[in-house]
Amino acid sequence: MDWTSLTEKRILITGASGSLGSKIALDLERCGATLFLASRESHFHGELARCHCFMGDLRRGSVVDDMVDLVQASLGGLDALVFANGVYDRRSIMETSENDWHRLIDSNLTAAFLCVKAAIKLGTSR
Repeated sequence: MDWTSLTEKRILITGASGSLGSKIALDLERCGATLFLASRESHFHGELARCHCFMGDLRRGSVVDDMVDLVQASLGGLDALVFANGVYDRRSIMETSENDWHRLIDSNLTAAFLCVKAAIKLGTSR
């Protein structure tokens, strides 16, 4: 894929309200991509003209299913996925509760699994 010209490419970016996700979104739009931004937060940084937004907790399969339906309805499919969300906990393992551990694993691994599986489904439906 030629990343200097992404005209007509449909890209889903998770974690789009974070500093990394919003920077990626601005760069990809500058290259001509049409974006679908997903985040747990309701705010997105920067001015984006060609984007659709979704707010939800991607650790839950039903939420990812809802997002996929909106991506399909809004963009008609998907060309690429950028998984830019995640959680980092600076506490030591002895200070980390079991609930904190599950939140970390679900945010960083389960959400990635669900989004990649959904992106493959969208990409192969064309």
